[in-house]
Amino acid sequence: MTKILKIIFLTFLLTSCGFQRMDTVGGMNFYVENINFLGDKKSGYIISNSIMPYSNPSSQNKINLNLNVSREKVAKEKNISNKITKFTLIMNVEIESYISSSSEIKKNNFTHSLDYEVAKNHSNTIAKEKSIVENISNIVGEKIVRYLRSEYN
Repeated sequence: MTKILKIIFLTFLLTSCGFQRMDTVGGMNFYVENINFLGDKKSGYIISNSIMPYSNPSSQNKINLNLNVSREKVAKEKNISNKITKFTLIMNVEIESYISSSSEIKKNNFTHSLDYEVAKNHSNTIAKEKSIVENISNIVGEKIVRYLRSEYN
């Protein structure tokens, strides 16, 4: 009986505490009017798709973004016969953000890297690389959303 009362008490306590997630769509105070890409278009498109759901059309902060996306594939490990066994994919995104009504430009840099192993088949290695590019692009997109939220809220 006391366990049931404790559970009920904790339920009421936690539901009335006013907790809200930080990344809810309504909590964003910026609207992305335009995104321009330079460099890797595929990664830029994925990053753009991860930013746009957080854009709030009713916001007063209407911002434009310029993304310079570059990625580099570096051999991380080689075996005894000098064949590459592991790659590191490094993505660097330079962002320029500015409010449409202002001339102030804010610049920031986001970098993330992930490793992947070479598969026995070349086509499997290419598939791994594709999935790593998507993962890194989504991670960098989330970093950019956190940055925009902190700058424009």
